[in-house]
Amino acid sequence: MAEKENQEELEKKENTENNEKNQKENQEKNNQGEMVSKQDYDELDDRYKRILAEFENFKKRNSKERETLYNSILSDVIEIILPVVDNLENAVKVETRRRRIQKRN
Repeated sequence: MAEKENQEELEKKENTENNEKNQKENQEKNNQGEMVSKQDYDELDDRYKRILAEFENFKKRNSKERETLYNSILSDVIEIILPVVDNLENAVKVETRRRRIQKRN
């Protein structure tokens, strides 16, 4: 019986040592996995920041282009309408014969 107990104790110790060894190996593997994961995370974070900056630049560039296009169209419309408005103003200023006659009387 004593031998069985001793043998069981030895097996328990061996199992405990093996478990501890396996745990250490697993921790080392996890640490390596975390390092790779951190590296992957850093790469993804960098890509995210670059894409975000690129999108912000796109929005700014698009806004400037829209403003330029708006100003260009506005100036074209004003160039077309301005002579018409000038002619209407000149027409209002001109005295017609009827007005001159009415003023004399």
